Order: sequence, then structure tokens, then C-alpha cells
Amino acid sequence: MRMRFLVVACLLATSSLPGTAAVRQQAAKQKRRPARQSPLKQITDDPTLPRVLLIGDSISIGYTLPLREMLKGKANVHRPNANCGPTTRGLEQIDRWLGKTAWDVIHFNWGLHDLKYLSADGKSLGNPKAKGSRQQVPIEQYEANLRLLVKRLKTTGATLIWRSTTPVPPGANGRVVGDAVKYNTVALRVMKDNGIATDDMYAFAKSRLKQIQRPANVHFTSEGSSELAKHSSSIIFKAIDPRTGLRSGIAEFARLLREKQYARVLQSMVLPKDLERILKTTTIEALAERFGMKKAGQFLGGLESIAEVKPELEPGGRMASFALSKPLGSKTKIIFEKVGRYWYIRN
Repeated sequence: MRMRFLVVACLLATSSLPGTAAVRQQAAKQKRRPARQSPLKQITDDPTLPRVLLIGDSISIGYTLPLREMLKGKANVHRPNANCGPTTRGLEQIDRWLGKTAWDVIHFNWGLHDLKYLSADGKSLGNPKAKGSRQQVPIEQYEANLRLLVKRLKTTGATLIWRSTTPVPPGANGRVVGDAVKYNTVALRVMKDNGIATDDMYAFAKSRLKQIQRPANVHFTSEGSSELAKHSSSIIFKAIDPRTGLRSGIAEFARLLREKQYARVLQSMVLPKDLERILKTTTIEALAERFGMKKAGQFLGGLESIAEVKPELEPGGRMASFALSKPLGSKTKIIFEKVGRYWYIRN
């Protein structure tokens, strides 16, 4: 009995020590700390927003989260749950990464893994000057691989943006300063041949390398990755066709109505099958003139009235209806339907 009393007393005395309280406080703080987000974690789409896919190695992994935050409410930003490595891995995995759903913009890069040197065993990172070491993908093969990958990406119908390979700084293991320029020159030729725009992240990073890149390392600081994200977010946003998003599509239709571009409104807004049927008996010019005289103003008012209204989405997210505060003739709601990549007005 006496022994049990002594144990309890010791426990009580220990729990009152300042050090123990500090440890408990620290443990509680850690418990409250939110789990760190992973850029490789797959996200759930907002069906009313455009879909953007990032393809790239650890440089793109670094800027995925800040870029996703910068495009929040403007686009669903996805990436494969892997380091996309060299073009050889791209050829093996591209079908899986693209999946079966449509993409509106694909922002992609391969390069830093292609130009790196492997040891004679062909597996470990090598010293470029060591006997038997070689680049993982020689530049001639890099170009051939890139052409195959671009051919596959073009079949998606998405807007494609090539992101140039970032600089190799002095002292970076397994790589040679200047090789990024050589590989980028080849890549630029491929993109020009295919009419693909370039996000010149190389030039952007090069001008501020000491501030944003780790010393003797191809990777960037967290602040540096945020700078890369800021640079690319505006390029990606400008490449998004507004009709691929419901909110942005409504804003685009309203803009065209204000500018009295009625033919473009009808061509952008009316379901293709309906417009094709209507144009069998009239011209787009005549249709636009009638629309401008009778319905355009009323319709603009309807679009403006639903700017802040939450839509009712059908399962699958490809049909959305907005209740009107004031009817448009006999219509009490405006219904939109997504056909392919674009939103159209159904009623």
C-alpha cells in the first residue's frame, strides 16, 4: 500500500514539472497542426471549371501547390501522382497520365532527367567526366521522343503549352552547365514545327537564379517555386478558353452581348446541333440581326442576374440550371449544357 502511494506521489510530482508541461504543450500544438498537403495527391474536380494538367519532374512538383492556389476558382489543376522523369518514362506512361477525361490546357516539360548523366551501370547518377558515364537520353533521342509525345498530346484537343527546362547551376551533381540550353533549343524546334506556345521558364528563372534556386542544385527553394508558379499561372490562365468553364463562359457571353457581337454570341452560345438546324433556313447574319433587335438586351440582363447565383448541377456535372429572379418571357431558369469541352445554352 505504501509503495503504491509513493508511485502515485512521484507521478503527480513529475506531471507538475515545467519541462513536462512544455512537452505536453508542444505535443498538443503538433496534434493541432494541419497535415502537410502533397502535390501528388489527386484532387476532386469542380465540374464548372476548366481542367488543367501539369506534366513534369520535381521542378513542376515544387510549383504544383502554389500554382493550384493561384488558379483556385479559375481552374482545376491536376498532375500525375509521380515524377514524370525523362521522355522515356513519358512514352511509357503518357496514356495513363492523360486518362480518359478531356483536358482544356496541358502544361508540360521533359528535360532535366534526359540530360542528366548516369554511371557506367546505367542506374545511378554519374559524374559527367567519369569513364563510361552517359546522358540518360542523348539529345538526338530526346528530340525523337519529344516528337512522339507531342503527337500524342495533340490528339487530346487541349491547348498545349511547352515549359522550357530550367537552368543547371554550377556544381549540380550529374549535370553539365549549358546542357539545358542545348535541350531547350531542340525542344523549341519541335514546338515551332507543331505550333505549340512556349512558357520560357528557363529565361524567367535565369534572370533571378541566385534568389530562387538552391546552391549547386537544380531544385528551387519553396519561395522560388512560388515565383515559378506566379510566372506560369498567368500564362496558363490566358490560354484557357473561357467557354470551358461555366462561370467564365457566362462572363464571355455577357461581354460579347455588351459589345453587340451577336453573330459570335450565337456561334459560341447555341448548341452546335441546334445552330446547324436553324442555319438550314437562314444565314448567321440574318439570325444575328433578329436576335439583336428582339432578344439580346433581355438575354444580357438574364446573364447578369445569375452572375452570383449558385447553379443546380445534374449528376455528372455536365448540365447546370440557374433560377431567374425575373422570368425571361416564359423562361424561369437558364440551362447550360457542356458538350465536349465547351458550355452552351440549352434553352
